[in-house]
Amino acid sequence: MQRVHLVLLCVLTTAFALASSAAGAISFRADWEKAETGTQPPAPWEALEYGGQFDGSPSISSQLEIVTSPVRQGSRAARFTVHPGDRYGGSSGERSLARWIGSNERDGQEHYYGWSTLFPTDWVEASGWQIITEFHADRRFPLAPLRFDAKRNSLELWMTTGACPGPYDCAIDRGRTILRDLHKGEWNDFILHVVWRESATGMVEVWHRVEGETGFRRIARIPNVPTLPSRRGEEGAELYLLHGLYRDDASITQSVFHDNFVRGDTYEDVAKTFPGGLADAQPSGSGQAEGRGAEGGPPRPVAFERRPTLVGPATIAVRARAAAGALVAITAYNARGKLVGATTATANSKGAVRATVKLDARPTKRVVVVLAVDTANGVKRASWSADPPRRRK
Repeated sequence: MQRVHLVLLCVLTTAFALASSAAGAISFRADWEKAETGTQPPAPWEALEYGGQFDGSPSISSQLEIVTSPVRQGSRAARFTVHPGDRYGGSSGERSLARWIGSNERDGQEHYYGWSTLFPTDWVEASGWQIITEFHADRRFPLAPLRFDAKRNSLELWMTTGACPGPYDCAIDRGRTILRDLHKGEWNDFILHVVWRESATGMVEVWHRVEGETGFRRIARIPNVPTLPSRRGEEGAELYLLHGLYRDDASITQSVFHDNFVRGDTYEDVAKTFPGGLADAQPSGSGQAEGRGAEGGPPRPVAFERRPTLVGPATIAVRARAAAGALVAITAYNARGKLVGATTATANSKGAVRATVKLDARPTKRVVVVLAVDTANGVKRASWSADPPRRRK
């Protein structure tokens, strides 16, 4: 009996350790709730890039205004404004950018990021580029390795990465349109996933939704690509984050609104920071059959075979796939991100995972089920939602 109890204790300990890992953690949260117009961006932002000291010497308040409308999360958001001549010394372009030098993205890391952006109804394409978010490297690599460029009514994702023998000579230097409508006057929510690698084993994924929508739609997936610049014989690059508006020289004044920038360990962790929480933030293609992504690609270490199903008042049935013999932690979260059920299951010899999860109570809203399995490359996860049965009228 003691042996049985010991084995059960070990299994439950593993399950909840994996469940905790699956829940992830936020390592950077930069909302604007404690910010004040006329002062530097509050921690964890470090400063407005170049401290607001430009050739034209505009005040910080004319570059960064804290507003109570429009707001996506909480009660305050930031309005970044760039005027003609907002330059610093010999730097290129005009800018109003919050800076986080301490982000330190480097080879071997993997992060998820989330933020919301609103383009005003009078937004126009004023210059050659209008960067709203970028991950910048040191002076060896002048072009930001990863950047989001807003056009008249579209958004492009640009990468300048891989081997870079010279400052402007990198193996990869290309952009792609990922959004063909900026939905001016409405909040755009973004989730970005980057596997940071110097070699061609990195990946970039972007999900998007518009204010009022529930699920996120994946708008970009770039696998098997270097996501960092590198130079033979030199130390690796470490990136830092710039967020706001950076453009080529222009003759008009432009503004853009941002809210709630976060960095986390998992998709689920970042999604929970958006209005509606995790239950309203499920990605399209998050649980494809046969363990493959919505756009093909290699099999995943763990994946759903079908959407989790409520089979009782407070019981969810899970059908998934993993490596034969793999121990899978299965956790369930309510709309507020609270853990409401957990169990474990072992994949059979054919890789099939069959389990039921007992919930704390009968759900009235969507429940998110997360699978987690420990691999040699860390904990890998998959998530999908289960909807409560509709009441008959």
